[in-house]
Amino acid sequence: MSIGAERIAEMAAKGENFVCTVVSPDEQGPRRDCHDRPITGLFVELKEKAHVVGVLMQHTDLELDEFFHA
Repeated sequence: MSIGAERIAEMAAKGENFVCTVVSPDEQGPRRDCHDRPITGLFVELKEKAHVVGVLMQHTDLELDEFFHA
């Protein structure tokens, strides 16, 4: 199954918009740990928001969990 170039461009634009309008502002806020990483609560919120708008898929969700909880 192939995804067309137009669909790929739409997905990329959607992801970029999400990062610029949601992730970046939230990450600049005060909810960071002593290592300047987003706290777990913020991480969970961003994942939920990403699922709602359709920019986080199940396989990336599992990979992020492993990264943040290793």
